[in-house]
Amino acid sequence: MKKLSAWIDGLGLSAIAVVLLGYVLFQAQFAELHLKFSFLNFPVFVGEILLIFCSLLFAIRWLINPPRWRNWYWLIVIYIGFVLAKAFYGYSKWGPLAFRHAALMYYPVFAIYTAAFIQRSYFKEWLKLVGVGVILSIFVLDTFNLYFVLTLAGTAAILIGSLRTAWLRWSLLVLLMVLTPYRYFFQTARMMIMGHFFFAAYALIVISVLIRWPLKYKLAIAGVLVAGLIVGITQISGTNRIVSMFHVGRFIDTFKYYEGVAAERAHKYVPMENKAVQIYNPDDGGNGTGRGAYDLSDAQRNEASLNIQHIIEQKKNERDSSDIDDPEILQGDVNNSVFRLMIWRDMLREYAAHRPLFGFDFGKPLRAITLEIIGWAGSEWKRDGWISAHNSFLHILYRSGVAGLVFIVGILSYLFKMMRDCIRLRSVTGSVLCGMVLCWFVAANFLVVLEVPYSAIPIWVMYGAAAKYCHVKKQQGIQPEEANEVDK
Repeated sequence: MKKLSAWIDGLGLSAIAVVLLGYVLFQAQFAELHLKFSFLNFPVFVGEILLIFCSLLFAIRWLINPPRWRNWYWLIVIYIGFVLAKAFYGYSKWGPLAFRHAALMYYPVFAIYTAAFIQRSYFKEWLKLVGVGVILSIFVLDTFNLYFVLTLAGTAAILIGSLRTAWLRWSLLVLLMVLTPYRYFFQTARMMIMGHFFFAAYALIVISVLIRWPLKYKLAIAGVLVAGLIVGITQISGTNRIVSMFHVGRFIDTFKYYEGVAAERAHKYVPMENKAVQIYNPDDGGNGTGRGAYDLSDAQRNEASLNIQHIIEQKKNERDSSDIDDPEILQGDVNNSVFRLMIWRDMLREYAAHRPLFGFDFGKPLRAITLEIIGWAGSEWKRDGWISAHNSFLHILYRSGVAGLVFIVGILSYLFKMMRDCIRLRSVTGSVLCGMVLCWFVAANFLVVLEVPYSAIPIWVMYGAAAKYCHVKKQQGIQPEEANEVDK
């Protein structure tokens, strides 16, 4: 039975790894591969096929090697029942879009499956080398979803650090440091940059506690890290992109301007009809942004910037614009932020007006009325009939209400607990895993991350791996004063 259980675990992990590789390399193009059945009016995508496969393996594993039942398992049963009930009710009322919204809540199951499948015996030396080789090859070929640069580098570092042969470990570590495309830590979405900042801050804490080197060496490492951040901001990202995340005055001016535009046009507003709400847009081109998930197009950014040229001219002569190289580029990024703020404001207004205890129906199209009035993203409204929240945690609250709030508090509390435990146990591997999850969770506050499979499933797999790793280390009873290097 143990051999069969180990074989099932290996099969499950291998299937997850193959699908994750497809997501990293091909993003939406791979995620949209699907099966179509005559008795279903919606496609079954790769992520759902993987979910079904892993569910079957998990059920078989449970039957042949049943664990001792714990009372908190009932929380998982209630959670799954809640998601399924909302999904099927939403499907009966609104159609297949309900299952896309349900995915936001059922993708976390991959954390459970990963924690169940992952076993130390699976990671043989040759398999670690294959994993490192694949990641280094991806970096060399330079064809992957740039959002995953930290995830790939961190995973490679963990695999390399666990190798038994010292010379091979150090050689591959040097090779990783040489081949990692550091520019992509900054040449990416602004909120991924913010996530990388949070990872760097956490890394500084870990370095100060875990590495038993003299203070001068720790300060040197911290200095290199800070210098790298400064160079990345000034030479790669551009100061405008960073300034645009914190330029409160510009946010307020722009928001007020478009509030005025919306107020002037509100009396002419006629809601567009949702004649054909789509679950996804197969003609999107696979750009990785997700269906209904997008920033303003270049044309919209330029048009919006021209519409508020008077704001730019005014700010050029003010003190708070003295450090801005190109106000028009800055304004384009600010417009994208205001675009999100208006969606969130409309969501909160709608929630406050209806107060659904357990959130709005899965399948109910999300409409940002202010954006429709202004005329932003009109082609997307007509094509999809809905828009993404661009804030995964707010979207969870919008769709699940009180249950969503409990879920968010639970996963964040447990993540912070894992981060604390990894530092207490002096675990570099656990800290890196938690740091990568933290990075993605920061980005999820501003991007479409937990809604789409090519980012959500990898995130929850990392969360499950971190949870299993921390649990095993705590079971081993390693005390801080006894721990030196516990990651091999």
